[in-house]
Amino acid sequence: LSARSVRVANVEGAVEPDMIRMAELRLRLAVAPLLRGLVSLTSVTLVEPEIALETTAQGRSSWSFAKAEDGPSGAPEGSGRRFRAPFFDIAVERITIIDGVLAWRRAGGAAERLDALDAEIRSSGPASGYRLSGKTRYREIPLSFTGSIGRIAGGTPVPISATLALPEGAATLKTSLRLDATEANAVGSIELTAASAAAMARAVRPGMAGALPDRPLAIESALEADGQRIELAELKLRLGETTGEGRYVPLDEKNLVGWVAINRRPILRSDIPSDTRFTEIM
Repeated sequence: LSARSVRVANVEGAVEPDMIRMAELRLRLAVAPLLRGLVSLTSVTLVEPEIALETTAQGRSSWSFAKAEDGPSGAPEGSGRRFRAPFFDIAVERITIIDGVLAWRRAGGAAERLDALDAEIRSSGPASGYRLSGKTRYREIPLSFTGSIGRIAGGTPVPISATLALPEGAATLKTSLRLDATEANAVGSIELTAASAAAMARAVRPGMAGALPDRPLAIESALEADGQRIELAELKLRLGETTGEGRYVPLDEKNLVGWVAINRRPILRSDIPSDTRFTEIM
């Protein structure tokens, strides 16, 4: 089955009227399960999708859907998650995204986006979750990614792990989260490693290469996030032989307020511009 010029409306109050619009939607159905009231999709392909995720001023999230149900009952082996529709159960084995755009916006904030998104999401097995892999661009920075999404059960936080990599291994970012879609928040940890801070900066923005030294860089931290803010607690930094510990709590768009210990000596800073904050800390 296929459909062209597909649109899905966004939640009331969203800036973007459509949560999803795409050039083409392709579906492959397993016919036999239909006789048991099960829609089994062996593959779903989204061609040039534009996905807009938002948190509105009223606190509504565009990704909040009807609750999903657990269990593979009646689903063929490998069919993955099942969602309750009015008359059918739906199972999806593989989702492919071709040349997509994923944008997200918090209430009152500017939109961020991933461009040139190519991804494949595969079922890990009945009632298990999904594995994903692909590539994209963020602010013209090419990225590759792999990861997994745990079992989705109504009202239960979903475990998510992901690894992002810059070209030629310039840097790797690993994150492990538990996402609560109902409350629109996430709790977990992140870890950034680079064999050379200068090489990482050069891969992100060539003009920044001289801003960081040619030394190994490692940053790890606990993470808490919701639709309004991101907080990094228990932050540990190592740049060559220099170490630091601290906390990142963004109070506005320009300043970092908190304490950072450089070589174990606490220094209070509250006036570090956002575009130089990491250079100042190091």
